[in-house]
Amino acid sequence: MKFHALMPFYRKHHLEKLISHFETMNLIWHPVCDPVDIQAFDGNTRDWINPLLCAPLRVPGDQCYRKINDFIDADDIVDDDYYGFIHDDDMYVPGYIEWVKQQTAKIIICSAHRGHRVSKEDGYPHPIFPLVIKNLNDIHVYNIDFCQLIVKGSILRITRFINQHDFDDGLYAENLRDKWPDDILIHPGFGIYFNYFQPGRYDVDERYGI
Repeated sequence: MKFHALMPFYRKHHLEKLISHFETMNLIWHPVCDPVDIQAFDGNTRDWINPLLCAPLRVPGDQCYRKINDFIDADDIVDDDYYGFIHDDDMYVPGYIEWVKQQTAKIIICSAHRGHRVSKEDGYPHPIFPLVIKNLNDIHVYNIDFCQLIVKGSILRITRFINQHDFDDGLYAENLRDKWPDDILIHPGFGIYFNYFQPGRYDVDERYGI
Protein backbone atom coordinates (compact mmCIF):
# COMPACT_ATOMS: atom_id res chain seq x y z
CA MET A 1 0.00 0.00 0.00
CA LYS A 2 1.28 3.45 -0.97
CA PHE A 3 0.49 6.96 0.17
CA HIS A 4 -0.24 9.67 -2.40
CA ALA A 5 -0.17 13.40 -1.60
CA LEU A 6 -2.53 15.29 -3.96
CA MET A 7 -1.65 18.97 -4.19
CA PRO A 8 -3.12 21.87 -6.16
CA PHE A 9 0.26 23.45 -6.85
CA TYR A 10 0.75 27.22 -7.22
CA ARG A 11 3.53 28.43 -4.94
CA LYS A 12 6.65 27.70 -6.94
CA HIS A 13 8.78 29.48 -4.33
CA HIS A 14 7.96 26.59 -1.93
CA LEU A 15 9.14 23.90 -4.34
CA GLU A 16 12.53 23.12 -2.80
CA LYS A 17 11.09 23.16 0.73
CA LEU A 18 8.33 20.76 -0.29
CA ILE A 19 10.81 18.40 -1.91
CA SER A 20 13.08 18.52 1.14
CA HIS A 21 10.25 17.54 3.49
CA PHE A 22 8.42 15.05 1.27
CA GLU A 23 11.51 13.07 0.28
CA THR A 24 11.81 11.87 3.90
CA MET A 25 8.22 10.59 4.05
CA ASN A 26 8.15 7.72 1.53
CA LEU A 27 5.19 9.04 -0.39
CA ILE A 28 4.18 9.75 -3.99
CA TRP A 29 3.60 13.42 -4.64
CA HIS A 30 1.12 14.53 -7.28
CA PRO A 31 1.35 18.30 -7.79
CA VAL A 32 -1.56 19.25 -10.06
CA CYS A 33 -0.44 22.18 -12.21
CA ASP A 34 -1.71 24.49 -14.90
CA PRO A 35 0.42 24.96 -18.05
CA VAL A 36 2.53 27.67 -16.40
CA ASP A 37 3.08 26.12 -12.97
CA ILE A 38 4.05 22.73 -14.34
CA GLN A 39 7.18 24.30 -15.78
CA ALA A 40 8.65 24.20 -12.27
CA PHE A 41 8.98 20.44 -12.74
CA ASP A 42 10.85 20.55 -16.04
CA GLY A 43 13.75 18.13 -15.81
CA ASN A 44 12.34 16.29 -12.78
CA THR A 45 13.99 12.88 -12.39
CA ARG A 46 12.55 11.85 -9.02
CA ASP A 47 10.23 8.90 -9.53
CA TRP A 48 8.16 9.83 -6.46
CA ILE A 49 7.19 13.19 -7.96
CA ASN A 50 4.41 12.84 -10.55
CA PRO A 51 3.13 16.24 -11.72
CA LEU A 52 -0.19 16.31 -13.55
CA LEU A 53 -1.07 18.93 -16.14
CA CYS A 54 -4.60 20.27 -15.79
CA ALA A 55 -6.53 22.67 -17.98
CA PRO A 56 -5.88 26.40 -17.53
CA LEU A 57 -7.73 27.93 -14.61
CA ARG A 58 -10.04 30.91 -14.84
CA VAL A 59 -7.93 32.89 -12.36
CA PRO A 60 -4.35 31.95 -11.37
CA GLY A 61 -4.33 30.50 -7.86
CA ASP A 62 -8.09 29.90 -7.93
CA GLN A 63 -10.12 26.70 -8.08
CA CYS A 64 -7.87 24.37 -6.08
CA TYR A 65 -10.80 21.96 -5.75
CA ARG A 66 -11.15 21.76 -9.51
CA LYS A 67 -7.50 20.69 -9.71
CA ILE A 68 -8.23 17.77 -7.39
CA ASN A 69 -11.26 16.82 -9.47
CA ASP A 70 -9.01 16.88 -12.53
CA PHE A 71 -6.70 14.40 -10.84
CA ILE A 72 -9.57 12.09 -9.98
CA ASP A 73 -10.79 12.22 -13.57
CA ALA A 74 -7.40 11.80 -15.20
CA ASP A 75 -5.23 9.52 -13.12
CA ASP A 76 -5.10 5.80 -12.41
CA ILE A 77 -6.37 5.47 -8.86
CA VAL A 78 -5.40 2.41 -6.81
CA ASP A 79 -8.33 1.31 -4.67
CA ASP A 80 -6.29 0.18 -1.65
CA ASP A 81 -3.76 3.04 -1.63
CA TYR A 82 -4.24 6.09 0.59
CA TYR A 83 -4.69 9.55 -0.92
CA GLY A 84 -4.31 12.72 1.11
CA PHE A 85 -5.17 16.28 0.04
CA ILE A 86 -2.65 18.95 0.92
CA HIS A 87 -2.03 22.58 -0.02
CA ASP A 88 1.40 23.78 -1.10
CA ASP A 89 1.87 25.73 2.14
CA ASP A 90 0.91 22.88 4.52
CA MET A 91 3.00 19.98 5.81
CA TYR A 92 2.45 16.60 7.47
CA VAL A 93 3.59 16.10 11.05
CA PRO A 94 6.70 13.88 11.13
CA GLY A 95 5.72 10.22 11.53
CA TYR A 96 2.07 10.73 10.57
CA ILE A 97 2.31 9.19 7.10
CA GLU A 98 4.04 6.07 8.43
CA TRP A 99 1.25 5.73 10.99
CA VAL A 100 -1.36 6.08 8.24
CA LYS A 101 0.22 3.27 6.25
CA GLN A 102 -0.37 0.89 9.14
CA GLN A 103 -4.13 1.52 9.13
CA THR A 104 -6.94 -0.16 7.19
CA ALA A 105 -9.81 2.33 7.49
CA LYS A 106 -11.25 3.74 4.28
CA ILE A 107 -11.14 7.30 5.65
CA ILE A 108 -8.73 8.89 8.13
CA ILE A 109 -9.24 12.35 9.61
CA CYS A 110 -6.83 14.17 11.91
CA SER A 111 -6.69 17.51 13.71
CA ALA A 112 -4.72 20.43 12.28
CA HIS A 113 -2.22 22.63 14.12
CA ARG A 114 -2.47 26.20 12.82
CA GLY A 115 0.59 27.83 14.30
CA HIS A 116 1.52 30.14 17.16
CA ARG A 117 0.63 33.58 15.83
CA VAL A 118 -1.34 35.17 13.02
CA SER A 119 0.86 36.29 10.16
CA LYS A 120 -0.40 38.69 7.53
CA GLU A 121 2.47 37.98 5.18
CA ASP A 122 1.51 36.42 1.86
CA GLY A 123 -2.02 37.73 2.35
CA TYR A 124 -3.32 34.76 4.39
CA PRO A 125 -4.17 36.02 7.91
CA HIS A 126 -5.86 32.79 9.02
CA PRO A 127 -6.54 32.44 12.77
CA ILE A 128 -4.37 30.14 14.87
CA PHE A 129 -6.97 28.17 16.83
CA PRO A 130 -6.50 24.50 15.94
CA LEU A 131 -9.04 22.53 13.93
CA VAL A 132 -9.73 19.71 16.38
CA ILE A 133 -11.51 16.52 15.36
CA LYS A 134 -12.41 14.22 18.25
CA ASN A 135 -15.55 12.56 16.92
CA LEU A 136 -17.97 12.60 14.00
CA ASN A 137 -19.80 15.64 15.36
CA ASP A 138 -16.63 17.71 14.86
CA ILE A 139 -16.66 17.03 11.12
CA HIS A 140 -18.47 20.00 9.60
CA VAL A 141 -18.03 23.11 7.50
CA TYR A 142 -15.68 25.72 9.04
CA ASN A 143 -14.10 23.18 11.40
CA ILE A 144 -12.06 21.22 8.90
CA ASP A 145 -9.59 21.79 6.08
CA PHE A 146 -9.07 19.37 3.24
CA CYS A 147 -5.49 18.72 4.35
CA GLN A 148 -6.95 16.81 7.31
CA LEU A 149 -8.60 14.25 5.02
CA ILE A 150 -7.08 10.98 3.81
CA VAL A 151 -9.15 8.50 1.82
CA LYS A 152 -8.62 5.15 0.18
CA GLY A 153 -8.60 5.13 -3.59
CA SER A 154 -11.90 3.26 -3.58
CA ILE A 155 -13.51 6.30 -1.93
CA LEU A 156 -11.61 8.89 -3.92
CA ARG A 157 -12.72 7.57 -7.31
CA ILE A 158 -16.43 7.98 -6.46
CA THR A 159 -16.29 11.42 -4.81
CA ARG A 160 -15.82 14.95 -6.14
CA PHE A 161 -15.47 18.47 -4.79
CA ILE A 162 -18.35 20.76 -5.73
CA ASN A 163 -15.90 23.54 -6.70
CA GLN A 164 -18.31 26.36 -6.02
CA HIS A 165 -17.40 27.72 -2.58
CA ASP A 166 -14.32 28.36 -0.47
CA PHE A 167 -15.73 25.88 2.06
CA ASP A 168 -16.06 22.97 -0.37
CA ASP A 169 -13.56 21.02 1.73
CA GLY A 170 -16.03 21.13 4.62
CA LEU A 171 -18.86 19.99 2.36
CA TYR A 172 -16.69 17.15 1.07
CA ALA A 173 -15.89 16.13 4.65
CA GLU A 174 -19.57 16.22 5.60
CA ASN A 175 -20.31 13.98 2.62
CA LEU A 176 -17.74 11.46 3.88
CA ARG A 177 -19.25 11.66 7.38
CA ASP A 178 -22.80 11.12 6.15
CA LYS A 179 -22.12 8.34 3.66
CA TRP A 180 -19.39 6.35 5.42
CA PRO A 181 -19.60 7.07 9.18
CA ASP A 182 -18.54 3.53 10.10
CA ASP A 183 -15.48 3.70 7.84
CA ILE A 184 -13.92 6.81 9.40
CA LEU A 185 -10.90 6.53 11.70
CA ILE A 186 -10.17 9.69 13.67
CA HIS A 187 -6.51 10.24 14.46
CA PRO A 188 -6.17 11.25 18.12
CA GLY A 189 -3.84 14.19 17.53
CA PHE A 190 -2.34 16.57 15.00
CA GLY A 191 -1.43 15.12 11.62
CA ILE A 192 -0.96 18.35 9.71
CA TYR A 193 0.65 21.75 10.09
CA PHE A 194 -1.67 24.29 8.43
CA ASN A 195 0.15 27.15 6.61
CA TYR A 196 3.42 25.59 7.71
CA PHE A 197 5.60 27.70 5.41
CA GLN A 198 3.95 31.04 6.16
CA PRO A 199 6.60 33.41 7.60
CA GLY A 200 6.11 34.12 11.28
CA ARG A 201 3.21 31.73 11.89
CA TYR A 202 5.20 29.00 13.65
CA ASP A 203 7.97 29.23 16.22
CA VAL A 204 11.36 28.33 14.81
CA ASP A 205 12.02 24.64 15.39
CA GLU A 206 15.09 23.03 13.86
CA ARG A 207 13.52 19.58 14.09
CA TYR A 208 10.89 20.54 11.52
CA GLY A 209 13.11 22.80 9.45
CA ILE A 210 10.94 25.89 9.75
